[in-house]
Amino acid sequence: MIKKYFTLLFIVFFFADIFAETVDIDIPDVIFSYKNGSVVPRIKGFELDGTAEETILPFKKMVFGSDVVKVEILKQHKITLEAPLRKGSPLYRMSDMRKVDKTAFEARKIPSISEFTFDHFSTFKRTQPLFGFNFYPLIPVNEKEVIKIDRIRVTTKGKSLLPMTNTKSRNSLLILTTNYFLTESKEIANYIKAKKESGFRVSVATETNYDGGKLRGLKRVEKIREYLKSVYKNYDFLLIIAGTDTDGDEVPMVITTPCKTDEPDYDDVPTDIFYAELTENMDKNENGVYGESKDKIRYAFELIVGRIPIYGKNVKNADLILARTIDFIKEKPSTAEYRRRILFPSTISYYENQDNQLGIPKMDGAYIAEYLRNNSITEPFSSKLLVEKSGIDPSEFVDEDALNYSSMLANMNTGNGIVFWQGHGMPTYSVRTIWSKDRNNNEIPETYNYELFSDTFVDNDTAQKTTAQNSFVFQGSCLNGTIEGNGSLAYNFLKNTSVGVVGASQVSYGSVYSDYDLWSQDIFSYGTVFTDAAIKNEIPAQVLFDTKEVWSDYSVLLTDKLETNYIGDPSLKLNVQTCESDGDCDDGIFCNGSEKCVDGFCETDIDSLPCTDSGKECEENFCDETTKSCKTSPMLDGSFCGVPENACVGGKQCFSGKCIDVDYKDCSQFDSECSSGSCDPETGECVLVPEKEGESCSSGNLCLKNEVCTKGFCEGEKADIPEARECYKTECTESEGFFEIADISQNWNDCTTSDGKQGYCDYGACTPKKEQKKESSSSGCSVTVF
Repeated sequence: MIKKYFTLLFIVFFFADIFAETVDIDIPDVIFSYKNGSVVPRIKGFELDGTAEETILPFKKMVFGSDVVKVEILKQHKITLEAPLRKGSPLYRMSDMRKVDKTAFEARKIPSISEFTFDHFSTFKRTQPLFGFNFYPLIPVNEKEVIKIDRIRVTTKGKSLLPMTNTKSRNSLLILTTNYFLTESKEIANYIKAKKESGFRVSVATETNYDGGKLRGLKRVEKIREYLKSVYKNYDFLLIIAGTDTDGDEVPMVITTPCKTDEPDYDDVPTDIFYAELTENMDKNENGVYGESKDKIRYAFELIVGRIPIYGKNVKNADLILARTIDFIKEKPSTAEYRRRILFPSTISYYENQDNQLGIPKMDGAYIAEYLRNNSITEPFSSKLLVEKSGIDPSEFVDEDALNYSSMLANMNTGNGIVFWQGHGMPTYSVRTIWSKDRNNNEIPETYNYELFSDTFVDNDTAQKTTAQNSFVFQGSCLNGTIEGNGSLAYNFLKNTSVGVVGASQVSYGSVYSDYDLWSQDIFSYGTVFTDAAIKNEIPAQVLFDTKEVWSDYSVLLTDKLETNYIGDPSLKLNVQTCESDGDCDDGIFCNGSEKCVDGFCETDIDSLPCTDSGKECEENFCDETTKSCKTSPMLDGSFCGVPENACVGGKQCFSGKCIDVDYKDCSQFDSECSSGSCDPETGECVLVPEKEGESCSSGNLCLKNEVCTKGFCEGEKADIPEARECYKTECTESEGFFEIADISQNWNDCTTSDGKQGYCDYGACTPKKEQKKESSSSGCSVTVF
């Protein structure tokens, strides 16, 4: 079907589309890495795909600006291998070591030479339509032979000279928060000032901008996404400062269900990814399940998203995070020695053949640290690896220091630019697993035989006891980033010691092996690219999102993609770059000013920023990298423009180029004929103000007369009570006035009926008395008969 589809497109192009364009693409040489009797092929600029235990092959997501109608092979050659191609490793659920069935993954679409079709896709990114395919330039012929494609020709339906690439300069930030936070925060204005002084264009939006009203949960999410769709082209980054409650009334996270597993408790994944991906439907097949693998959502992010969570309206904690972020922005890299240190706390998640699951490798997180040491870490960085040194089968990295609670805390308190750990996790802690005994001498570690035990190496107390800075942290554990309450380990690290943290909001999936690489595209792979980005002075959050656009969405790998939420300012980077002269620091970007070399490290010369603040409240200067010039424009209506001095004002926002007070406190509960409600500008409390003292008024109370205004209230005398009829009494209510009701206390009292006869009161009615007559009995006594 795919082949016929593209044949049809080609025919349409050939006869009808005179604007079609072709581009020839040369593929770099392949490099083969031989180890343990197999080979891994690598191509510069290409990712590795070994998911679902498939043969590991290089691939690239080729993306163009117009529809791809044909791909031709122009040049190829055969290569004979010295060993068979390595297959990818099995994937495991890290909570209980359950192996993921590879049949849960959709079959990979790799073309053959005889039938060169490709997996076509289309989506949008920042108003730009994107078209493309996943390209595998190495095609296996048999176990030891492959065809290497050296050059292809891509024909597109319209103008698209080159594959689409990411923009180089990203310097605009939208803060999405609440009016309450803007009113209560002591640091938001300082944070905005610090971002602007570092060359960022900053705007603020609240529920006023998207008309959130009383909407909650998914309805509020959709309202926010519609607003973001209308403004995202003006921004690169989105920082959410608000509550996470998925059914809340601030900025709710979205509960997604990437795939159904044998453990329903592991299926629901809270995520912020749909504030980044704005052009795709969260529920494409409209079955009420969001973000599932079957939706086949093409992730191409409009915004890079981070969040500072707020729990229980606790603005103070958010201010602590903002204050640390401000210090980080202003800190000079040449004096921030701690930023050059990397800490790898590495546990053995599982031991070989653990619990008689034959084939499980020894999953020592130190293999990941060793990979980064060999492929990423260079001067001026240094790394400290903490490993498992206890038990029957400790880490093979015997020259490293031991991992335990005290060593973790001690190394945290030296300060680090990057911390990346691996271990079993819970919402508030992570543990190391120790094989302490082999009770039956079978050389297999068995949980059910009480041969293994867990020992906490990091928890919320660790974060609270840490006095140094640990800037960027990737928590390679299950559940460290859960969103319920305010006690997650990810949140506590952000609150106490870090500026950017990634933690999993659900159970994670991954695999670690002695020849570790990125081909599994799992939780640990995301941590590796995050760490590598920080080392290379790239923006870790941006690289994390860029990677998510490319890596697999199949089965539980989509869970890893959705659960790894970034908290903190997403536009930050480590800013560690060595130099010998100012020329070494020039990044070629006009809009972030010039860079200079200070004491061997690059720093931005703040005074050289080309587009400084205009000084006008609702006018901004912004830099256009394309034209390398400054432009001035009014800020968007609803943009934050300052903190009001009046405590009765919710905020200050721009409208039609003017900064005005908005969200005045409503004190109308005190409004009446004799008073008005007023807000005290010092305290923000509503007070009653008396008016029209002594003047006639009407409170609407029909039981009063001669009413006048008295100290802010309409008061009067009790009205004269009209006399009630027999058997009744008179009562009065404010709204109905005087009225009669039956007086049961008069029951059996004498009364006169309407026809003048004697009667007795009977629940408000005057009941006639029956006629009396006397009769004589045979006994001589008289008897009265009614």
